[in-house]
Amino acid sequence: MAPDADTTIVASGGSLTIGGVTVALPGAVTLRQLADAINATSSPPARASVVQSGRSSYRLVLSAAETGQASAFTVTNALTGGAGVAFTDTDSDGVSGDDAADNAVQASNADLLVNNIQVISATNTIATAIPGVTITAYQRNPTATVIVDVAADPSALEAKVKSFITSYNDLVKFATDQVAAAGRGDQSSIGRDPLLSQIRNQLRGKLTSEYAGGGLSSLSQAGIEFTRQGTLELNQTTFTAVAGRAADLAALFAGTTATPGAFASLDTLLDSYAQSSGLLPGARQQLTDQASRLSDSIFKMQERLATRRAALQREFTAADAAISQLKNQSGSLASFGASL
Repeated sequence: MAPDADTTIVASGGSLTIGGVTVALPGAVTLRQLADAINATSSPPARASVVQSGRSSYRLVLSAAETGQASAFTVTNALTGGAGVAFTDTDSDGVSGDDAADNAVQASNADLLVNNIQVISATNTIATAIPGVTITAYQRNPTATVIVDVAADPSALEAKVKSFITSYNDLVKFATDQVAAAGRGDQSSIGRDPLLSQIRNQLRGKLTSEYAGGGLSSLSQAGIEFTRQGTLELNQTTFTAVAGRAADLAALFAGTTATPGAFASLDTLLDSYAQSSGLLPGARQQLTDQASRLSDSIFKMQERLATRRAALQREFTAADAAISQLKNQSGSLASFGASL
């Protein structure tokens, strides 16, 4: 406790060891400067803050950087000088935090019974107790039973499907624009690159393929359909009719490791293009290498041209000198002839 946060020197040296991490002071510090020194330490197990607990009464508060019982920490106080900083040490063993009475709040895990099965978590957000459901515990009440009705949320799935359709149509538009630009003679276009056509054809093949494993075998049965322009659209009526068939949609979209679904197959296909060893990075590296070779050729050609220019300049200089000398000789001969 200190009478203020920014004036009174609480320590002039020494160190604090918090959860095995030592915070050494470079010199005299106020309470707020001590908190800043703790927070500036690399990967501190606790965060420090200064709170006003009353009139002319300020305290240093240490809170675990992570939640859960495993994040509990102890404090060993080796600060020297100044007004001093004291931490509660109930058992007087020189270590604070190793006794529950030392702490204002004891580190603990969230402990729930879900369908009468105990679930323990380091955070109040539990995403593994019920598949597809995230539970957030807001308060402790061991005597209360909370009944939760879980139902599918087709709107969330619909939003993701529409987002995919938009992304696919953006790619189709890009490819179409590139082909049109190439037709106009735009040398910067990749419209004539076979890789672009290959990507588009393979994507369309995956989207129109049949997939086994569930009651739905094609994306069109889930309302994801192709238009005459080669883009995708969502047939709302068809999608709404199958939106409640979660297992069939899961089998169609994701599938299993042994039998990948439509989007799992798309993901694998796109990886073959986009990964560091994929076709797109390979094509980009090939173009980079070609540009580098062209730059080298241009540089060497410029060197040869410079050498040739220097040689021509020397030759023309020599020719000019010879012509001047010949002109002088011609003038002398003309004068000699006139004197005869």
